Amino acid sequence: MKTKKIFLAVGAVLALAGASAHATTVLFDHDQNGAFSQASGFDWFPGNALSVDSLTDGQLNVGDVFTTYYQAELGSFSGAGNTSLPVGNAGPYEYTGIAVIQEEVTFVADTNGDGVQDLVKFKHVGGTFKMYYDDLGGTTNADGITGNTGLGYDDGQLILTANVTLGGANFTLADPLNTDLLDKFGADDLGGIQTVVGNGNTNVEGPVTFVDSNFLKGINPGESIVKLFWDSTLAAPFDSINPETSIVGQTPNYGPDNLNGPSVGAQGNEDFHFEADGNMSVETKTTVPEPASLALVSLGLLGMGAVSRKKKA
Repeated sequence: MKTKKIFLAVGAVLALAGASAHATTVLFDHDQNGAFSQASGFDWFPGNALSVDSLTDGQLNVGDVFTTYYQAELGSFSGAGNTSLPVGNAGPYEYTGIAVIQEEVTFVADTNGDGVQDLVKFKHVGGTFKMYYDDLGGTTNADGITGNTGLGYDDGQLILTANVTLGGANFTLADPLNTDLLDKFGADDLGGIQTVVGNGNTNVEGPVTFVDSNFLKGINPGESIVKLFWDSTLAAPFDSINPETSIVGQTPNYGPDNLNGPSVGAQGNEDFHFEADGNMSVETKTTVPEPASLALVSLGLLGMGAVSRKKKA
């Protein structure tokens, strides 16, 4: 099997000179009963990510800027123990997160001379992350397990926001000349949409701008510097959650050939739709009095190298 690795890395560092970092355990009242539990890590359930207009005629070009949208439910958190949270249609409440990230392609190269862009670099040029609590009282249940509408991730009560500033990524394609079904989670709900096959990871980070202390304590914008590291895997096709038909209000555009991902040939502007599985933890820098910051490490927001492909027979 032919394997190509697309390296997408950003050599960026948060400018916090002299600050020393150490892991932080925050307090989390997850069920709103007034009792806070220790939380040193947050495990997001596999979610959906969509890079809108990331491909122009199946290719990427230096200077291209596009927006990646992400949504997922919080599946569990760890501290003194591991606490599972309701996801899908379980109820009676849920925690959801959305991100909107602007990305810029900074370098592309075909290192093998075969017409395939093997090496791509990009940087994040802005974005936001938001986390919600929803008691499902008159709102929509976010459910990518038994459904695929993609609704309900950005409603409920806002409990945390952050501005995204940094990041980098890599993505590996396995045999880019062949494709597979995009929806491999249970039955195919997308009617045969095909995708390139691959996986990778990325990282983003930025300052926390708001936190609701009724839910989270130990994150204190304006006084301490807090980093939440979000470590995830991105993949196509989807095998742990349904590929949803709306991602933060965006409808995927797979192009006239109904193929998800890069290709050779004039296709106009197309999106790339992929699964993103994230983890989040907290780190505090206390020696510099800067705002709290959020590090979302390995979410799955990527700049893609274009590859030639054919529909899977």
